Amino acid sequence: MKLFKEIFISIFIFFFSSNLILAENKIVYLNVDKVMAISKAGKSLKTQLDKIHKSNIKNFKKIEEKLKKDEKTLIAKKNILSQEDFKKEFDKLRNEAQKYQQKRSKSIQDVNSKRINASKKIIELINPLLAQYADENGIAIIISKKNIIMGQSQLDISDEIIKIVDSKIKPFTLK
Repeated sequence: MKLFKEIFISIFIFFFSSNLILAENKIVYLNVDKVMAISKAGKSLKTQLDKIHKSNIKNFKKIEEKLKKDEKTLIAKKNILSQEDFKKEFDKLRNEAQKYQQKRSKSIQDVNSKRINASKKIIELINPLLAQYADENGIAIIISKKNIIMGQSQLDISDEIIKIVDSKIKPFTLK
């Protein structure tokens, strides 16, 4: 009976102490979008992507204006040209418009691909910094703010991580 009590007390103490240990684990959250938007590296990438996007839009507007001008010219020549010549010119214009649409789609895909790759690269660079930060501060879990409905603001480590990212990750150029 005495042995049974000692085992029972030992098991009770073990479970009680393990719950205390688990209760002391620190859980925090991080706003990754904020880090990407405010950090120097994130701002640099956003600026580069915006510049590429604006350049593409400018080029596309020029091409669209040329296509519209060519269309108006062709419509004006409709009565002057023979039906065969008009059809040839119309087919030529349609091919140019299709090439333009393909070029525009490819350009949009390229920009999106660059955005995704740049985001992945920054996340890859941030992950070791987060692991180090967690080790130094006794943090058990870092959760993305996107997955939290409500949390205490003192558990948000975004501003601290932005400072670390700015000091450790230098802005880089897109390829």
